Amino acid sequence: MVMKPNTQGADKKVNPTRPSTNRWNEQEIPNAVTKGLCNYDWPGNEVAQLLLFRYTTELKICGATSQASNRLAFNRLSMPMNDSQRDAVLAAAEKLFDAETLYKLAKSVSDVRRRKALRYWQQKPLAELATLSGVDVQSPKLFVAVFKGTQKRYSAGKPPESAEDAEARKELNQSINEMIRKSRNPKHGKPMAPPRPALNREAEQIGFQVVYSLQQLADRRVDSLKDGPIDDHSLHCCRELIRANHLGAEVQAESLMAVVSDSIEFAVQYFEAGKTSLHGWFRQLSDSLFLCCYCGFEEELTRICQWTTPRKKPEYLPSQVAPEIQQLHLMLANLCQPAPAKGFQTLVKNCLKNRKTRVRLLAEIIDAIQRSDQQTFEASTRKAIKNFKKRKRTVSESTLLAEWFPVHVNTAYYVGLRCGMTPYEFEANIAAYLCGSFPNVRAT
Repeated sequence: MVMKPNTQGADKKVNPTRPSTNRWNEQEIPNAVTKGLCNYDWPGNEVAQLLLFRYTTELKICGATSQASNRLAFNRLSMPMNDSQRDAVLAAAEKLFDAETLYKLAKSVSDVRRRKALRYWQQKPLAELATLSGVDVQSPKLFVAVFKGTQKRYSAGKPPESAEDAEARKELNQSINEMIRKSRNPKHGKPMAPPRPALNREAEQIGFQVVYSLQQLADRRVDSLKDGPIDDHSLHCCRELIRANHLGAEVQAESLMAVVSDSIEFAVQYFEAGKTSLHGWFRQLSDSLFLCCYCGFEEELTRICQWTTPRKKPEYLPSQVAPEIQQLHLMLANLCQPAPAKGFQTLVKNCLKNRKTRVRLLAEIIDAIQRSDQQTFEASTRKAIKNFKKRKRTVSESTLLAEWFPVHVNTAYYVGLRCGMTPYEFEANIAAYLCGSFPNVRAT
């Protein structure tokens, strides 16, 4: 767009000619400014634009050239600045401002970078600096380019800290350090107790190290199941007790199976009543699938799995459970139906191409179950457990035993056994991560 200077004679139109060369030179710029040549479609270099801004500022031409200055300031936001230009602007700022103003400008760089705009108090001093230096430091990008990293250089203008501020800063630092110490150790900095010895060979293979008594934990959970209501929490506790038994804790099979039966009956009623839209479905379905396939509740498993359809949407979970993992559990439930529904094949194919290794390996197990491929089922289970073993685990105070097991792999493995896969004698360091069954207590 060609802009014209403001003249009282509106009849006389200004039609300036284009410079003879494709590059502006220093001699043509004053003429271009005075004649109102403000067509920014002309090719030009950075030095020419800088000189044009300087002449525009010094001559203080009104009308078209003032608009040209604004347009130039906008175009110069993407222009780089070399060290010599930056030093020249800083030298002009040191002559123009006192130490306190320089420190305030240097300190406000992070604020300008975050807001991408200047504060009101910065506009007047930066306008004076732009007039003196000829560089449009009123643009946020150029201001950051000039004053970044200068806070230490102009620290002489920093106002002295009062005794009250120093005391408040000291208390704040102590509070932050205390919070960090508490987050690292829940016992507020007390030394952690030595780990308890492993109770069986499986616990040794896993590297199970905790500072509490596993047997006492199992006894407390059994007591809570006896006194508490039967709900989705009891499903989780039953699964945790199976893990505790696998790690060496003594759990009475008969009493546990009674609670498992009641918990699975609760899950059947939960899914048939359609309460999943209010209270979620993933954890209830995952625990029900494992318990039904592990303990042999065939009729209840069929009734629970009739709820699943390919159109079920993943629920939001604060924990790191990927939506693909939730969808693969729908596929596992579909395999347990007498007549599996159609529409899940595309889901499994997409998960086989997923970039997350744990999702891809779980999809391979499910795909092997669907195709009744025993060899791929064994190989995929082994690879999934090896991938889980890569996670770093140390001595823990957490009472959540699920952290020591590949939970989803266990569910898929027992669903595969229920769907006709043959149990395989894995190596000891692999089989330790698959929950073994209670002797002689499988439901009929």
